Amino acid sequence: MHSRWSDRSGTIAEMADAATDTSYEYIAMTDHSKGLKIAGGINELELARQGAEIAKLNMVLRKSGRKLVVLRSVEMNLNRRGEGDMSPESLLALDLVLGSFHSSLRIVEDQTDRYLAA
Repeated sequence: MHSRWSDRSGTIAEMADAATDTSYEYIAMTDHSKGLKIAGGINELELARQGAEIAKLNMVLRKSGRKLVVLRSVEMNLNRRGEGDMSPESLLALDLVLGSFHSSLRIVEDQTDRYLAA
């Protein structure tokens, strides 16, 4: 899910409320990483701040008896060579990392090496 941290949709708390209403047990906040500037991608510092927000929200959810867990995640932009745009250290605290290509999508050559590198 993308929040106000990148695509500027809803807050994480609003998304957690909606997920609770539909009986979800988990949601993953997968805001865009810094390489996707058009979507307002977040950098390592913002990712850490978002993680602190998620930790606080998860504590509130537990204390209120709700069974939802918000996973710390990112949709990491991958370059043409399959390399991510976030530091490996910043990814260690996450529950999930999605790797996504957002450029060079119309290349006609075989893309197997690019995907394997990712």
